[in-house]
Amino acid sequence: MASNYLTQHLIRAAQKKHIKIRVPVILRWNNASMGGVDTLDKLLSSYRPLLRSIKW
Repeated sequence: MASNYLTQHLIRAAQKKHIKIRVPVILRWNNASMGGVDTLDKLLSSYRPLLRSIKW
């Protein structure tokens, strides 16, 4: 993802096996805001649309 909406500084993510992983701020911000959209998509995918097209 390429964007300069937020700063270009990197932040530190969780450490795994003593390796520090640096994550761009924009990815952390994007991941934090996607939870509701992913949940809605998951819930809607299990329902069949109730509307039918009309044949003229």
